[in-house]
Amino acid sequence: MSDPIQRLIDSLVDSPIEYVSGEYIGSTKSKCTFKCKEDGHIFERLWRTVVVGRVTTCPICNGARFNNQKIDSELQKFGYTRIGSYKNAQEKFAVKCPLGHITEVRWSNFSRGHRCKVCSDTKHSDVSIDNELQKHGYNRNGPYVGVFERLRMLCPNGHSIEMQYNDFRKGSRCGVCYLESKNDYDKARQYAASQGYEFLTDGKSKEKIQMKCPEGHVFQLAWGKFMSGTRCNICSGSYWEQDFHNFLKSLGVEYRYQVRDIIDGEIDFLVGKVGIELHGSYFHSERYREHSYHFKKHVKCRDAGIQLIQIFDHEWSSKPDLMKSYLKSKFGIFEDRIHARDCVVDLDVPRDEVKRFIDENHLQGYSGHLEAYSLRYNHEVVACITLNRHHRDASTIILNRLCSKVGVKIDGGFERLFASIPMKHGLITHADLRFTDGSIYRRLGFVEDGFLRPDYYYTKNGRVFSKQSLKKTKEERETNLSEKDLRSLQGYLRVYDAGKIRFRFP
Repeated sequence: MSDPIQRLIDSLVDSPIEYVSGEYIGSTKSKCTFKCKEDGHIFERLWRTVVVGRVTTCPICNGARFNNQKIDSELQKFGYTRIGSYKNAQEKFAVKCPLGHITEVRWSNFSRGHRCKVCSDTKHSDVSIDNELQKHGYNRNGPYVGVFERLRMLCPNGHSIEMQYNDFRKGSRCGVCYLESKNDYDKARQYAASQGYEFLTDGKSKEKIQMKCPEGHVFQLAWGKFMSGTRCNICSGSYWEQDFHNFLKSLGVEYRYQVRDIIDGEIDFLVGKVGIELHGSYFHSERYREHSYHFKKHVKCRDAGIQLIQIFDHEWSSKPDLMKSYLKSKFGIFEDRIHARDCVVDLDVPRDEVKRFIDENHLQGYSGHLEAYSLRYNHEVVACITLNRHHRDASTIILNRLCSKVGVKIDGGFERLFASIPMKHGLITHADLRFTDGSIYRRLGFVEDGFLRPDYYYTKNGRVFSKQSLKKTKEERETNLSEKDLRSLQGYLRVYDAGKIRFRFP
């Protein structure tokens, strides 16, 4: 037995834990297995943490880790049963949900509210799936299990095929029809007609021709790609992009789509001098975009006289009404308009009322406050400014939230509220460059005091995680890996914003 291992064993003579197995390959790399002398719990720890006395007791007995018994107890609170063996919070294990579905989960996700994948996939009912298939002449020929599971269906020409419903939603269609028609323009045109599409010009399979989709959108596409499953770039580009088209149409505003003649690059939507970019978190992560991409896009548009608003998919899906209201205000569309002189300044609004108002009317929601300054109109809060301590410097006071009631334009509202703050010298605030250039703060008398480089959050499997929630654990800090390397190994991707401008009141 090697001297380091003997040294480890000697250090445990009077300890409630004992060495079981493991080899020494370096003080920061050797993970050894230990056993609790009292209850027999088995666990692993680094050699050096035990030898230097940082670990002297059983972590399971002390509650530092979950074991299978504790996991079972927690799962039973929600009607779940453990099937597989729990190892750690980041590794998947099998569970059975109250309805009998067996799925794999990570305890780190389950503890944050994630549940059975089958039960959670409720947005696609059999009726909605049948309606979607039938719109394209297809019929379901088997049970629906999930968007990523193969679904049996019949195409308009009677071919029995299988494909993931998620692929069908993205535009994939019957492969048999494609093979029969891919080299024949007339057959391709007939097939397109069966799908509700119309070829407006002629061309070879790799040449772009004009087409019209069932919704009346005219676009260009190589008909060979059409036969491979590509569809109208407006309808099929992304579901939330189509939702955005419908939103702009409902407002009756004139807009341009995929604008390429203003900057070096493309602007998704342009309404007057307001540009809107719709970003999918996955394809705008560091895997596909450099960390300064969104900031550089902001600068290009700013220099061209365009105010660019950049929206991530999870923001549009989680707060669609707030996001639409914010955009309407940028377009100059309001449901009501009042004057600040007709309002009353209230410096004593109850904390829960302030919290509720900001959660309902600010894109980022409530984030605590020391002081709140509000405007009331007919006894109702219609605008609010909150101040709080800086999270890294308690001696610095920041203006952390400024918002008005959704759909209401208050002429001079923020000016009147800000004037009611008694001690403004040194007050700081920040403008998120994805949504604003900070013009409101300049109007209130703030001056620019620096630039905060682009910050990030994490995305994985379509979910979003704040960087604070994925800081390195105590054990991870003992490794030589950075937070970025650790999360990358676990499948997380960083998504960067456009940075912020810091303002200070002189």
